[in-house]
Amino acid sequence: MKNLVSSQMRRPNTNTLKIMNKKEVKQLTKGCTVLVKATVESVQETKAYVHHGCITHPLPFSEIYSVPTQPKYDPCRLFRYGDKVTPRLVNGRDFNSLAEEYRGKILTVTRDEEKYDNVFVEYGGDEFTIDPAYLQLVTPVEELEPYSVHESEVIQGFDIVRDKLCVMTFPFGEKENGWYYNRLAAKVAADAECARLNAEHRKECNNA
Repeated sequence: MKNLVSSQMRRPNTNTLKIMNKKEVKQLTKGCTVLVKATVESVQETKAYVHHGCITHPLPFSEIYSVPTQPKYDPCRLFRYGDKVTPRLVNGRDFNSLAEEYRGKILTVTRDEEKYDNVFVEYGGDEFTIDPAYLQLVTPVEELEPYSVHESEVIQGFDIVRDKLCVMTFPFGEKENGWYYNRLAAKVAADAECARLNAEHRKECNNA
């Protein structure tokens, strides 16, 4: 098994603006400069109108600071089985000569990450490990849809497939119980069941 990194570097911390604590509030005095949370309503050539409370203020761009977008998932979230990830540069440099082979490739996490350990990933049938500091999350398992609909290669109908295995078939064209009377009816039923299975999968992942 390949091990792309043996270092103990961890993923970097993400610094964001934060609300003042009680100690900082007590230190406020007249003349202090503070940042106020507001929402941009419209933008012109030299200024923007921002809304705070019940009032809209015109402000020049020099007095507006954008707040970093909060990620949907915690940057320190451990990688999970099924996540789609890709190798990334750290400080603008490659971490290992093997990385070039997988640069720009989408890898699949094959085991839940454990703290202070490398992450098991798979690409093209090969499994290897990478330090999580050098992995970037592309699609979390919570958003993946593992079930998909494909036309059956065995009978007239549509298969619901997961991990290249058929889990359910919706046949059509025969007057038997469980068969659909035409192609369209079978496809609609297969799509609906596939959507339900994917919704259940996302719910289970988000509750895990």
